[in-house]
Amino acid sequence: MYPVLEGIGGLIGLVLAVATIYAAVDRSSDSPARHRPRMMMPIRAPRLLAFAIACLTFDVGCNITLPARREPTRAKPALPPPRSPPVGGNGRIYIDVVDGPARVERLAGSVPELVCLSPCWVDLPIGHHELRFVLQNDVRRSDVDVVKVFDQPVVYRRALGFVDLNAVDKTLGLLAFATGGSTLLTFGAIAIASDEDSDVFGGFAIAGGVLTALGVYFLYRGRTVVQQGAWTTWPVSEAP
Repeated sequence: MYPVLEGIGGLIGLVLAVATIYAAVDRSSDSPARHRPRMMMPIRAPRLLAFAIACLTFDVGCNITLPARREPTRAKPALPPPRSPPVGGNGRIYIDVVDGPARVERLAGSVPELVCLSPCWVDLPIGHHELRFVLQNDVRRSDVDVVKVFDQPVVYRRALGFVDLNAVDKTLGLLAFATGGSTLLTFGAIAIASDEDSDVFGGFAIAGGVLTALGVYFLYRGRTVVQQGAWTTWPVSEAP
């Protein structure tokens, strides 16, 4: 579904760029053999600019939010618990990420502390801990959660969320949109205001419009994709 929407967004951007140039320049002239643009910018520019901004906002102004992950089902721990009990006011927790092996880090202080590679049994001080989970083979799947450790062993299962910033497409889109937009406005204004043959200026303006359309396409394709994770926890003494 998303590739179809991306193609539609790029097509809209291309049509918008060409239509903007065509609508901004009045093709009528006193001589049938020569087409000279007339000064129509004061009348048409505000409407065209508002229309362009509205279309750009429609194309790239929102993220893609996927349906949230389902709460993981209960499952028996794959690893046996340590034989020795936790000491020193610690509690014990079994951490399992359903998506696969994941780095588990405790966010305490300026430097994250590596807790384990899930699935794993961990002894932590009783209380709340801010933990970060990062899937080992796909860093886009990561989550941060405040996990409570009790005086009795518990199982904690996590289905990781998803965040894809699409940084490459965003960068390409911003560069193309900024370069093409400035070229479009500069040479388009010159072509509109010129009393002489403006085919060259118009050509540069159309090229800027095409580059702007490519920028819109990449910005649309580079929208951030977000999906919320889910979790479940239960005491080890309870049957899964």
